Amino acid sequence: MECFLEIKELCKSFVSNGRYITVLDKISFNLHENDFLCVLGPSGCGKSTLLRCIAGYEKINSGKIILEGNELTKPGTDRMMVFQDFNQLFPWLTVEKNIDYPLKINYPKLSKIQRKELTSYYLELVNLDNFKDFYPHQLSGGMKQRVVIVRALSLHPKLLLMDEPFGSLDALTRYKLQKELLKIYEHTGVTIIFVTHNIDEAIILSSKIVVLSQHPAKIIDIITNDIEQPRLPGTPQYGELWNRLNLLMGLDKSIEESAALTREEVI
Repeated sequence: MECFLEIKELCKSFVSNGRYITVLDKISFNLHENDFLCVLGPSGCGKSTLLRCIAGYEKINSGKIILEGNELTKPGTDRMMVFQDFNQLFPWLTVEKNIDYPLKINYPKLSKIQRKELTSYYLELVNLDNFKDFYPHQLSGGMKQRVVIVRALSLHPKLLLMDEPFGSLDALTRYKLQKELLKIYEHTGVTIIFVTHNIDEAIILSSKIVVLSQHPAKIIDIITNDIEQPRLPGTPQYGELWNRLNLLMGLDKSIEESAALTREEVI
């Protein structure tokens, strides 16, 4: 299978008070088309910066980002980004018009009828066709995020970049949107890079997980997640992966100590 996205030795630093602060330190990984990659790491480690570099919003200091053989140096509609903030929609436009607007700008040859059909298709995909005439302030946070996701997908990006889009939602809404996103992913086949610091979210959603260290971010491990859907916390495979990720992130030293004791008993 050919490589779809290549991240090669990516480094990113910022200048603060006259000195360089390294955020991303030689990050390298590859993705195949239709991968669902979760970037997992502690808060503040540089996950969002990595996503912004791939989107073209941040200039990298060194390394390469190559999408389908072409090196990326600036933003483009081949990469659409969804943020955590709920206020990504135009407040003066209805749900339908929020999706129609980027279609009108980016595909001027589409007729009004064609744009309306596309808008209806994507709203039906997330069960929001009955809310097409609502304004953003009339929607819940979860509903807003669903509109933002399908607005991004309506432009047919090669990469959907998601920066903790469910991080501010309550647990129940978050779970529902995870299921919605998996349905969209299976239906559209879009390649996704999803930033999170939530281990359960990474396990539930991903086909592959990149684990980053604390600042400056380096890759600790790259894990293929082949647990069958639906992924339930009570299954042995889920528990094993959860413990592995927990240890990699250093969140629970007691698990590591327990594992060490068990190894000593075996020896």
